[in-house]
Amino acid sequence: MEIKKGILPVVLLLLMPFLCFAQDQNEDWHTVRLLGDEYIEGSASEIAQGLVESEFEKVLEEEGSFYILTDDAENQFIIQEFKWEASEYVYMYRFVIERKNENGVFEAYDAQDVEENYADCMLVAGDYRYKIGLYNFLGAIELWTDWLPVTVRKAIKPEITDVSPDYVYVDTGDDVVLTVKGEQLSESPKFRLTNMETGLVIPAIVIDKDLARNQFTIQISGFDYTEGKYTVTARNEGGLLSHFSSVSLVNSSPFDLTLSIMATSPFATSDTIIEDYWYWDAEDNGILGPINPNYHAQLTFIPFKGKTNYFGFSLGVSSFFAINYYARPEDESYPYDYFIRSKISTAYLCFNYQRPLGGHFVFDAHLGAGASLLQISIKYRIGTTEEMQSVGLDIKGGIGVQWFPWRHIYIALSGDYNYHLFNGLSIQYVEPGVSLGWRF
Repeated sequence: MEIKKGILPVVLLLLMPFLCFAQDQNEDWHTVRLLGDEYIEGSASEIAQGLVESEFEKVLEEEGSFYILTDDAENQFIIQEFKWEASEYVYMYRFVIERKNENGVFEAYDAQDVEENYADCMLVAGDYRYKIGLYNFLGAIELWTDWLPVTVRKAIKPEITDVSPDYVYVDTGDDVVLTVKGEQLSESPKFRLTNMETGLVIPAIVIDKDLARNQFTIQISGFDYTEGKYTVTARNEGGLLSHFSSVSLVNSSPFDLTLSIMATSPFATSDTIIEDYWYWDAEDNGILGPINPNYHAQLTFIPFKGKTNYFGFSLGVSSFFAINYYARPEDESYPYDYFIRSKISTAYLCFNYQRPLGGHFVFDAHLGAGASLLQISIKYRIGTTEEMQSVGLDIKGGIGVQWFPWRHIYIALSGDYNYHLFNGLSIQYVEPGVSLGWRF
């Protein structure tokens, strides 16, 4: 906050020192005190913008403000710059800092008179407090700030002694979990993996830790890594590092082969088989809507696996009763009530696109075509007609999400749209389903 201008009594003190004794000194001191109080109250949180908690990690990241030095005895200390808001109406500043001793008592550590709004101080690890005094133009300290705390922590060099497993078979998209053991690892170290060939750096997150054993469980996302050898690096809060080489990440298979069974609940949206063949309105006769369950068996082969995109194809068969329609005449004595049963069996080929989503989820989109066999029979009280058959075209497409709770087993939710065409007659339906699969 900028200090108000126009303090004539202070200017007069500079120009005519003898006048200060002729004026009401209480009024002059009151003016200075008010300016100082406003300065302190308005910027108490910004009066000194050094670190409230000076950790070495921050030291490394804020170059120019302070830096780390090591003496011949390998003792660490920092040159900390303490900075506060400047004012042209303050003659000089007094910087005082104290350090807490072994008994928990603060003792004088350093004191400086500075004309600028900053002071440099050499600090070793420990707890400190400091305050700023404001000199008036008479050379006396008129006001002090409150004590502000500073903590400097000694940087400890970690040492990684073991990483397991050191050879990991993974499927692209799967998260990688490693156990890191070491010595002098801090409570919250940061870990990363670096590809030894490409230099790719992958941050890891800590998902579990055992401080008593200096053991951490880390995880990297399935999106981030590629095959190769990696160096594991631990970094304590102080910024000191430890490296462990090497961990190999290898795709378990260059391709995927899965076998699945699926149950769906089709919902007819259009049916001209009934409308055009028997001249009935399918909607009025209750043909449209939920129909019988459909069952699939499918073999999927994914030979092209990139970092985030997979391509392949699937072969499948399905069979279900598309139409079960029962007609009863109003006159129950009339013998010609009947039951229409329509079965559709399909063999199809689809092209698949898959993309790992992380967290053991895989997105799947597919589009394809196949051949369908339509079988219709009509059952009367007096007998059943011969089965009528027609071979037609099936066009289908859909999307789904696979979840791998275990390495080889997955559960998938999907939604497909199917179009069957038989000699100009068609049936269309949406097909939500759930499947259970095995990855070889």
